[in-house]
Amino acid sequence: MQKQLIVSILVFASLAFATAENKIPPPKPEDGQRETKWKVEDPGIINLQHREKLYESGPHRFDATAAYKKNFVDKMDPARTIARVDYKYLPGDTSLGVQAENIQRFGTVLSAEATRNLYKDRKSSLDVGVNYGQTFSPFVRSEPFFGGFVRGRF
Repeated sequence: MQKQLIVSILVFASLAFATAENKIPPPKPEDGQRETKWKVEDPGIINLQHREKLYESGPHRFDATAAYKKNFVDKMDPARTIARVDYKYLPGDTSLGVQAENIQRFGTVLSAEATRNLYKDRKSSLDVGVNYGQTFSPFVRSEPFFGGFVRGRF
């Protein structure tokens, strides 16, 4: 079940990227529509991440992120594959994110998060939010987890 969900999310993200490529001319790197990062840590850990703006119209914006992390030195360290889709309503600074993270041989973590900005100025901000997640693994039975948070930057 979880493999089908991960594959479905990755196929959806791939189709969204391909559709965006066919309908919209390729954006210039400075316009902030896409970003690819890679980093090689010592010893032999590779991190890849690609973020793309899928859709923006008026106050609505959808972004997708795909990431991969693998340790080539320590074979016991599992590879991690992450797919995430974020929605942001710009005037209210409200956002919703859905994420699937597959940890090789250990299962999949599905999570969702909603955030609302309460206060924002040039040097500070205050956000509140809720999150939900559940781990699906062949080894253990997982109960869903819920949480809330307050995040500030001053």
